[in-house]
Amino acid sequence: VYKGQPQLVFVGDYIDRGPDSAAVLRRMLELSTELPNNVTCLLGNHERMMLDFLVDPVSRGPRWLRSGGTSTLESFGLHTGALDLGSSADTFLSINAALKTQMGPEMISWIKTRPLIWNSGNLWVVHAAADPQHAMDDQSPRILLWGHPEFRSRRRSDEMWVAHGHTIVSAPLATDGCISVDTGAYQ
Repeated sequence: VYKGQPQLVFVGDYIDRGPDSAAVLRRMLELSTELPNNVTCLLGNHERMMLDFLVDPVSRGPRWLRSGGTSTLESFGLHTGALDLGSSADTFLSINAALKTQMGPEMISWIKTRPLIWNSGNLWVVHAAADPQHAMDDQSPRILLWGHPEFRSRRRSDEMWVAHGHTIVSAPLATDGCISVDTGAYQ
């Protein structure tokens, strides 16, 4: 029986997956602010792409748009009808400025400070994956956010369990030290 306070750990990708990204971000910010000892919101690769867009909209914008960024922009009330992968630098800069205004500094700062990993005992939670050949304290941010080719096929030798999202499975699965929880609910 767990005697402490319950822990909620969200594995990222709060955006780009439907019409309510802005509302989801607001709710995650609210939960983690009101219950900082009980709620952890990890950074996902989609939030990483948005942060990259906020820093360098011209070179990072097309990738984010290909990955669902348009739905996030629209959820913040930004009309993206003329925005496409071939849009001008001025268009990307204009959308960037408008998104920063709509998000506000508090939300942007909150997203920037999201952790990549959470741990309790022999359970680790990440967004995408962990390299099974490296200790959990020595993981690459790129792998934590984007995945590793051997993550679900090679068992860890340290008896650690790694829960993750990012890769859609038909039903939650816990096997060989790996707990897959992304069932593609947004679909």
